[in-house]
Amino acid sequence: MPTRFESSSRYLRRSPAEVDAEQRRLADCDISTMEPLSTAPDYISITWLASKLGIYGESHPSPTALKGASFIGQGATFSVYRAREYRDTTYAIKRPRLVFEYGKDEVHTLRQLYSLHLELRVLTDTRIRAHGNIAQLESIVWEEHPDDLARYWPSLVMEYAEYGTLSACYHRGLNFSLLEEKKLCFAIGDALSYLHENGIIHGDIKPDNVLMFRGDSPSSLVPKLSDFGFSVLDSNIATEPPLGGTPDWEAPEILEGRSCGEFLMLSDAYSYGLLTWYISKDGKNPFTFVEDVPVPFDNEEARESIRLLKKTKSIAAIASGSLVREKSFYSSIFGLTLTTDPKSRDLKAALVHLNQDESTAPLNGPVKTERILSRRAHASSFSVREFRHLGSRIQPQILESLAARARASGKINDVQRSEAAMAVAQICLESQCGKTQSEALDWLDLAASLGHDVAKSLLYRISTALGLYHERKDQVLEYLIESAEKGIIIAIEDLLVVNESIFETVYEKLKNKRREQCFPNMSLDSALPMSLEGLVLVDDDGQNILHKAAQCGELSLMQRVLLEVPERQQLLDARNTMGQTPLLLACIAKDISAARVLLSSGADAAISDDAGDNPLHWLHVFDNMEMSSIASLAETLLKNGADINAHTTRGDVDAFSRRLLFPGSPLHRAAAWNSGRVVKVLLEYGADPLQPVRSHELSTPLWLACTFHSDKAVEVILEHIAQEHIAQKGDVVGILNDDKRQEWPLLKPVLDLGYYYLNGATIGRIARHGSLYQAASKNTIRALQKHGARMILPSQIKHPDLRGLPAISQTILLRCFDIVQTMLNATPETAEMCDARFRQPPLHFAVQQDRVDLVKLLLSRNVDPHGRNWDGISALGQYANYHDGLEIPKLLLSEGLQFEIPSNHYQTPFFGAISRHAFNLAHFVLENTAPKDRHLMINAPCSTGPTFNTSPPGVTILGYLLSDCHQNTPRIVTRLFEVVHAFNETVNWVVSPGNTFTALHILSGFGTNDRIDAVISALANQIVDRCATSLNIDLVSNDNGRTALWGAVDVLNYDLVACLLNAGSDPNLPDRQGVSPLALLRSRLTPDGKRPTVVEEQKAMEPIIRLFASYGHKIQEES
Repeated sequence: MPTRFESSSRYLRRSPAEVDAEQRRLADCDISTMEPLSTAPDYISITWLASKLGIYGESHPSPTALKGASFIGQGATFSVYRAREYRDTTYAIKRPRLVFEYGKDEVHTLRQLYSLHLELRVLTDTRIRAHGNIAQLESIVWEEHPDDLARYWPSLVMEYAEYGTLSACYHRGLNFSLLEEKKLCFAIGDALSYLHENGIIHGDIKPDNVLMFRGDSPSSLVPKLSDFGFSVLDSNIATEPPLGGTPDWEAPEILEGRSCGEFLMLSDAYSYGLLTWYISKDGKNPFTFVEDVPVPFDNEEARESIRLLKKTKSIAAIASGSLVREKSFYSSIFGLTLTTDPKSRDLKAALVHLNQDESTAPLNGPVKTERILSRRAHASSFSVREFRHLGSRIQPQILESLAARARASGKINDVQRSEAAMAVAQICLESQCGKTQSEALDWLDLAASLGHDVAKSLLYRISTALGLYHERKDQVLEYLIESAEKGIIIAIEDLLVVNESIFETVYEKLKNKRREQCFPNMSLDSALPMSLEGLVLVDDDGQNILHKAAQCGELSLMQRVLLEVPERQQLLDARNTMGQTPLLLACIAKDISAARVLLSSGADAAISDDAGDNPLHWLHVFDNMEMSSIASLAETLLKNGADINAHTTRGDVDAFSRRLLFPGSPLHRAAAWNSGRVVKVLLEYGADPLQPVRSHELSTPLWLACTFHSDKAVEVILEHIAQEHIAQKGDVVGILNDDKRQEWPLLKPVLDLGYYYLNGATIGRIARHGSLYQAASKNTIRALQKHGARMILPSQIKHPDLRGLPAISQTILLRCFDIVQTMLNATPETAEMCDARFRQPPLHFAVQQDRVDLVKLLLSRNVDPHGRNWDGISALGQYANYHDGLEIPKLLLSEGLQFEIPSNHYQTPFFGAISRHAFNLAHFVLENTAPKDRHLMINAPCSTGPTFNTSPPGVTILGYLLSDCHQNTPRIVTRLFEVVHAFNETVNWVVSPGNTFTALHILSGFGTNDRIDAVISALANQIVDRCATSLNIDLVSNDNGRTALWGAVDVLNYDLVACLLNAGSDPNLPDRQGVSPLALLRSRLTPDGKRPTVVEEQKAMEPIIRLFASYGHKIQEES
């Protein structure tokens, strides 16, 4: 049988032609080539773009953190809000202006989405993000739209401009010196020129799209271009006309509709010229100085005059004529930008002229370093890691978009389709969104058929692991051979198992390909006459002929060189540019014959490469050989100087095999690769299984073996420790359970598996262990149990969330179905073990993770479904507090559980469902609640839950919703009433029975606020209409004896006062201090009966006074 070989990407790489083809393929899926949105919303396109920032895995504001946003302004495509400070930072939120009302133009909505798409395409480009005068995108949040609560929509989180827009600065009376003007014009022009250099036409240059930020000093300002919703990308210039813009600031050819692709950048230059004219006139509309244009400018007559003026007259001359003497230098800029003929415009020449005296030093913000920008520069594919961070309610929508993209034959290029199919396959393997692992094969098959190399190489292992290989045998084998021929190691390994004869053919092809790469300009015919005397050949990588022969296994050439070349000792221990000797390369190429030839010739095995690897670090690749051969090679290496405990710093993932090259000693490397025979040999020659990596005190070879589920390595190391009785390190039971410190028992790394792999936990485990991955996990756990490992983490462990946590519960939290199954098979009693912190059985953890497969698995093992956590909540109640699906609740109901009303004021299932806007689940809860208990289920006051904590008895769900009012609250409350009324039930308006605090009392606590005044009024009318409160509208609070009207008058909320008076509230009812709402209003007047002097209060009081007068109550009378 031929020898199987391992390799890193450096030593078994594809031909240059294949590499070029792969690079072209990756270039095809660059985000700049993505097609426009065609449906609303295209979640995957938006998420794909957002993934380039790496924002989902980092700390960024959540929608909840941004609810206090105040309205700033709006444009054609976005509304802008100023968010309250989040972690000492203020953000601007750009929400797309979407309309979903009946009869509205759907094309308009699609246009808004396309603007969002364009904005993201520009702002996520790493080149654009590097410029200091272009506004930065900080994050993306997903929010419910007021007109579309069923779906989530993206909003852009931007850096906040402290001084607003350029036009706003001028309106506030801000003036710039002449030098500051020049710097301002140069900075804006430089940013625009940079956009053009990178193939982006802005399309809407105007003062409102220049944001002003605080500079390094309090007196300095930094301008930044923003709003790319009307941009055109270079790749679309030939096909896409300008999407819009502002007519007053557009070039004449745009206004006349005769623009073409080659002139679009020059149209931007014209708009820049108008902006420069605007700045030169201290923020006044430049057409103010033109006699032919009537004022005001916001009517059709003025716009038509400006259009004709741009078409028939020289704007450049008019602009130059309006300048004062000290600003005459602007004339040259106008002449280079404001010409009617686009071909005469030159933005770069204008910038050169503007900076001819070199007085305009860069006026920009900090430029991000290349190191930071390169972090996600190549993220052109969707990541399941990001999918996990998006939350359970938007995940199904993105999954649907992924599936639609994968199926979109003929509409989307194959690379994007294959990436989408691969993402769906990974989601299925993770059993997210109700998907099952068996569904993954169809998506993997689709990805493979579209050319996805990872899908082709993994299809055999995953189909085998799921027991479905024989159903797809022919197609899977075809993909396996194709992957093996490309040099992908896991495919080569699998091919040897499936068909040895085909493997031999592929092996020879790969070996010949390696020879060609090593010797591109040489013949390897052993009969080739050579005269190497006095000559040492070295290529660009610093490799001599012996390096190349060792890599390719050319024994005859190697022996000839060692016999005939006088400089053979120099060649023998020479190091290439990476510090590697021929002996190290022979070991990496898994060529034991070449290694023996070099060792017999005196090769020094003590020489390490630049990362610290010596030949012993690659002993693990020989694990499939006989024990005697491995021991002989190890002994020879040690005799030739190799250090068995030498540490290397190399730590990366092999590009083809996806196996980790872990730093540390040779034993670390062998343990991580589960090379059981090599581990045994190294231990026999004195390797220390408890020696940690220098940079990580826990990373011993045993810890690594547990982490990677290297079952053979774990068993060998534990047997060695038990037999050798390593007294100074403690007994094996103490080592496994960390009896001395109890901070990190060996069970912990066993559970923390999967997430170091590039393609997610399940794919990583299958790729690592092949068809035996479940057996490897099972054997690892059995080996630990055999030697005394406890199946529950100690109470003193470092991590507070893991203290006293059963291993099975931790595995459920990591969503590892196969490991849970292994533990239940090995130790069935663990199914009932509760954790020390929450006293939750494993079933609760499975429900909390929304994993149907895990719930079914636990129930099939006859666990008690009626177990409760320390709050007394059942698994059914637990689910309603975290998720919104129906499958698990139906499953638990079939096991005899019921929806219950907790007696300890913990939130009810109905409360939990409504608080997360899960209206279908809320309906399901009431449907399965006894009719006599429904009213209490709806109106039970709650003081604690997963998301809030108040003093008992707490508030009802209506009170909870009203306590955090925002634009969507009226629609959410309407849905609440609809769900309740479907069962002929009512919602109590008393939201805190302990102090008779009503829903109207809560609303009366909100002051006058332009953003939510209409919201408060709408909510008050809903409550009055739906809760039948006309008989007790003046219910007073136990705290202060005040009515809701008293509070509304106190905060001068006109809309709420009107609603309450209309509902019959009595303005003469006093509180405990004897002050009625009328008296309170009179007290706001000055002693002589006149209006207050505070302008804002006067404006708020006057309509309320008139309102009371309309109901017959005179404010001027003495109370």
